[in-house]
Amino acid sequence: MEEASPPAESPHMENIQRQIEELSDLMKSYKGNGGEASYADMEKLVKQYAMDLEVKIKQVLEQSAVAASLGHEDSSALFGQLKKDLIALEKEKMKVYDEIEILQTSVMADSETLERDLEWLKWSLDHTKLLDLQKMESSKCLDCFYDNQLGSTKIDAFQKFQVLDLQAQIEKKNSILKSLQSFDYEFKRYVIVEEIEDALSCMKVLEFDQNSIRFSLRTYIPKFEDRQQKVEIACGTSQVDHELIIEVVDEKLQLQSAEIFPNDVYIVDIVEAAKGFREFLSQTMVPQTSLEWFIQKVQERIIISTLRRSAAKNANGFRYSAEYVERDGIIIAHFTEGIDAILKASHGWPLCDSPLELMTLKYSGNGVKTIPLSILRKVEDAAKSLDTDGRKNLSSFLNAIEALLYEQ
Repeated sequence: MEEASPPAESPHMENIQRQIEELSDLMKSYKGNGGEASYADMEKLVKQYAMDLEVKIKQVLEQSAVAASLGHEDSSALFGQLKKDLIALEKEKMKVYDEIEILQTSVMADSETLERDLEWLKWSLDHTKLLDLQKMESSKCLDCFYDNQLGSTKIDAFQKFQVLDLQAQIEKKNSILKSLQSFDYEFKRYVIVEEIEDALSCMKVLEFDQNSIRFSLRTYIPKFEDRQQKVEIACGTSQVDHELIIEVVDEKLQLQSAEIFPNDVYIVDIVEAAKGFREFLSQTMVPQTSLEWFIQKVQERIIISTLRRSAAKNANGFRYSAEYVERDGIIIAHFTEGIDAILKASHGWPLCDSPLELMTLKYSGNGVKTIPLSILRKVEDAAKSLDTDGRKNLSSFLNAIEALLYEQ
């Protein structure tokens, strides 16, 4: 008697088997990779969240700028409201963390259920194949089996039901797997954005990848109440925009290198200091990263440099012109006789009420040496002995030096 050959698998059975294998591979890949989202996905999520933060940050910055011009009572009321807003934001953050914890517990349970159901699906598919083989050997035994187990006399109808049931469960498990991946993306977004949220004040994230962040930086220039200083330092703008590209070394956003555009502010020394500051922070309990410290110092440098360039520009007189040298932090006044006056600004000038210091008087080489060097030294000594108030204002100080030169 000719031996019966195994029946060929139907297209439905092959499709189900392929889907089960794909779902198993996805689950193994998800567990093996820890559900890590790609940096491209995290970039999109961070950009989306950063755009949501921009409106809130601008509101806080505008209120902070207004606070500088308010009286004591109004400032107290404004900062009281800001404190309430901060408390509300902290409550909202804790609520999000609670929701994440609940979702994480639910996802873990769904993941375990998914693994069990996958095993059941594999067994069910193998069982269906076995039934087909048994049908070829003994249709009577197969009919008895289904009569006892399912109360059905139609094996084809039962198989169709199994196919539909398996397809429905595969769709359900696919949905659970997508939910697991979506949860992982959301969780990583909250972790990353929370790390950079405090550091990126006055900023808008433009690009974010594994270890590089590119963002725009807006710095607000303060106004002066003192009339004399206000006239001299009026810079014609209330804000200055720059773009920063920074490299970080790990997920803690510790600064490695930085570039600024336009390159009108010297930040090399701040970058090096931030690296050392990173080592200091690792040994203390200070709740601040080197990135936060770096951004704070860069904005301070932008403010100081902008005000000093404006002061030098506005201090140009009839017989001299002045310029601010950013890298060296000095002001050079060029007098018509070919004499240069090198002035050193104290730390924080002109924000702080401190005097300028005359470092030296020298010939620039562009003019005829009409004044002997001995006379220049006398003028230099006389200028250094001027009263402190006269050296706080750049224009006044340069006018006094000019007068001393012409007396000689």
